[in-house]
Amino acid sequence: MPTKMLNPNTTIVVIAEGNVVNPLSPTAAELNGVNAYNISCAITRGYTLNPTDSDTDDTASICDTGNVETRLYDNYEGELTFFRDANSADNTSVYNVAFNYFKNVDQRFFVYRRLGKKSTVAFETGDTVEGFLFTNDRARSVDGGDAGPIQFTAPLLPQGNYTGYTFVGTVSAPTVTALSPSGGPAAGGTLVTVTGTNFNSVYEVVINGTTVVPTLVSNTSLTFVTPAHAAGAVNVRVRNSLGQSATGAGNLFTYA
Repeated sequence: MPTKMLNPNTTIVVIAEGNVVNPLSPTAAELNGVNAYNISCAITRGYTLNPTDSDTDDTASICDTGNVETRLYDNYEGELTFFRDANSADNTSVYNVAFNYFKNVDQRFFVYRRLGKKSTVAFETGDTVEGFLFTNDRARSVDGGDAGPIQFTAPLLPQGNYTGYTFVGTVSAPTVTALSPSGGPAAGGTLVTVTGTNFNSVYEVVINGTTVVPTLVSNTSLTFVTPAHAAGAVNVRVRNSLGQSATGAGNLFTYA
């Protein structure tokens, strides 16, 4: 028998862009850490935090027999309204945490939302979350008067990165099992596919001491273009925040 998901089962945290290694797979340690702020209980109901209709292109090929719409860019929007605390000096108050974070403009941060668990439950590997990259505009105070308590609203400006529904992951040191192709010209320019594990947080490939920026395909695959190098076999290693892959037969690339 299905069970309906009911409120309150929403968690919203804000974390500076630079404190998330891989926005598509934030870790429980990142979302539960000191650099993430759980502002859930400060947010009033009726907040805005959602994707909107994507940009589309209607260009058709000569083989199409009807109208065509191809999805292009993700669009999203956000606006959060918070309660104010009567004691502005209480640094433990979630109301003050929210106010102190959003009172300064032009910050870049991710807002991650989790549905299905109470905000008092820590993030765990495998939790489903959505991530939205924003900067913030100037906050507006809302004088509740006789109608209710004083609040403030933080308009959020999208910055082109919506993760969609994704999962809380883990960061582990990467491993490399194979390169394809495993050789190429000394002039460089070879597109190499690297197969291995724990690639989601990889930020560079090291070819015998020379670093290049890879293109991530999946957690087990990435590509890069070889730089020029003298003829001979070299080690190709991938690196994330926990270190780099070990050397071995599977990560040798031979320049000819």
